[in-house]
Amino acid sequence: MEFARLYLEAETYFEQVRGHLWWRAWSAPYEVIHGYMLLVGGQFTDWVSDRAELEKDSADWLSGCFEYVGVKYHVVWLSTEESRRVRDEIFGDGPLPD
Repeated sequence: MEFARLYLEAETYFEQVRGHLWWRAWSAPYEVIHGYMLLVGGQFTDWVSDRAELEKDSADWLSGCFEYVGVKYHVVWLSTEESRRVRDEIFGDGPLPD
């Protein structure tokens, strides 16, 4: 199995259901997972796991498995403290809110 650092963040999305310019109408809000991944060689990638994929992806993550573009990864969940440190040091996105 390959090794990578992975950070998952929940985001709220809306879809435009009709209209244009200032006459737009939006769907009800829903959550997606935005994944950020840093590979061993220093390559960075990200993706969004939307409603169609989220249930399957969540089940995989909870079972300790993660597959991305055909490569399987073993999932190791970090504590809140470790997650904050990795997010700040590896992904440099600032401190997590409490």
